[in-house]
Amino acid sequence: MKYHAEKVGFNDDLRKFGFILAGGFILFFGLLFPLLKGKGIHLMSWPWLLAAALAILSLAAPQLLGPLHRGWMFLGHILGWINTRIILGIVFLVIFTPVAFIIRLMGKDPMQRSFDVLLKSYRLDSNQPKSQNLHRPY
Repeated sequence: MKYHAEKVGFNDDLRKFGFILAGGFILFFGLLFPLLKGKGIHLMSWPWLLAAALAILSLAAPQLLGPLHRGWMFLGHILGWINTRIILGIVFLVIFTPVAFIIRLMGKDPMQRSFDVLLKSYRLDSNQPKSQNLHRPY
């Protein structure tokens, strides 16, 4: 996916990205982590300076944030791909596997996969709908 600064409103998107990134740096690295470590909040530490630089860059020249935005979106796509596989795997293991196990314990076979040597064919006749069913379909 290519991003161009010429797109209408793209500078606004980059500006928002810069402000959100600056806020995230302040929140996590400037406030949360120092408080969790038991250190005080220092306004002249690197997260605050980096956040200020990002905010100024977002206001003055948002197109310079394009490569950073592109890299961030690439990382987001990779993490989304990984998370999708993890979440779907968990759903399969938590929902489908126990249901299949319970159905097998009950002795049911919804797909009718039993093998019978005496049968000539496993074909099931379809139930043709009667014309009465189509009299007033809606």
